[in-house]
Amino acid sequence: MSVTLQEAAHSAMAFATKLFDEEGFLGPLWFINVGDRLAIVKGQFDGNDSKNAALALIRQKFGQDATRIIFVSECWMSSQQGGWDGTPPSERPDREELIHLIAEDREGAQLVLTRKIERNKQGKPTLLHTEAHDYKEIGGRFASFFDRSATAKH
Repeated sequence: MSVTLQEAAHSAMAFATKLFDEEGFLGPLWFINVGDRLAIVKGQFDGNDSKNAALALIRQKFGQDATRIIFVSECWMSSQQGGWDGTPPSERPDREELIHLIAEDREGAQLVLTRKIERNKQGKPTLLHTEAHDYKEIGGRFASFFDRSATAKH
């Protein structure tokens, strides 16, 4: 029996949580299925150029053969009520710190899991419970890894 996207996403979140608890932060991780193999790629971001380079490398190495990809990282997020005003979430006063996971497969299934991070006065982090989100479409640099034009025809 194969592992569902939801099961894989929750396993990846558990792995990411363990790393976060051990290290106090979480760098970017990709869990990439190619056939019956799983590749785990750990990266490091140092601005937009490094994000774009890492993503280009992942697409180059796994883009043709991957059947499932899960991306998870610590990030800032804001609700952007009223639409995008051009201010990055990291610079907004209403930002939230969280672990953000995007899971998707070649058949078109997508799932987002998050865990909010709260910090005490000394900066020690505490992870809150995992929340699942059901979006009609997931956007952003690290989402929609697979070409959706083929699945949209079915």
